[in-house]
Amino acid sequence: MEMGQLEQRLLRLERSVRKWKAMTAGLVLVLVAGVTLGQARPQLGVFDNLTCRQLNVVEGNTTICVIGGASYFTDGLVRIGKDSKGEGGDIRISHTNGEDVIQLSAWKLGGAVDVYNKEGKLTTDISQTDAGGGTVSVRSAKGKLDADLLSGETAGSLYLRNRTDELIVHLGADEYGNGVVSAWDRKGKGRTLKPGP
Repeated sequence: MEMGQLEQRLLRLERSVRKWKAMTAGLVLVLVAGVTLGQARPQLGVFDNLTCRQLNVVEGNTTICVIGGASYFTDGLVRIGKDSKGEGGDIRISHTNGEDVIQLSAWKLGGAVDVYNKEGKLTTDISQTDAGGGTVSVRSAKGKLDADLLSGETAGSLYLRNRTDELIVHLGADEYGNGVVSAWDRKGKGRTLKPGP
């Protein structure tokens, strides 16, 4: 091989090495850019659809809201999910001390609203009777039943109880739709007032 041919081959080889070096540098830049963009946080925005099994909304160390899963979990000031019996949806709102203070739920007869005091004692319950009418139950701060208001097939009824859980007053209607008032003392003695002679 002559010296001229050798120089030409060397020159072509040097050009090829420079070309491969430039392409390798470009490839490295593209890879670095791809890795950097892949690690970047997504932009905040509005999403058309979000699918997940459970969504936790937190502020600092406090779980504000838990959506999904079972609402009877103990974390979160507001928990939205299914009820423990699997009869429907359930929303629970808690006091900062962790006690539930409001529960909205679906059950076999319809919807229910339960209100609790900050110690976790049930004080008010709004739901359905077995016949499908409405009912409101009011309890003392200790959770003892004091009053029931029920809707019936012929009319509504109000039942009042004393501190020893004895029925002391009933306001309602007889089978003809006439008003009836009944009152008893602590010993169970009393009478019923009905319209008529």
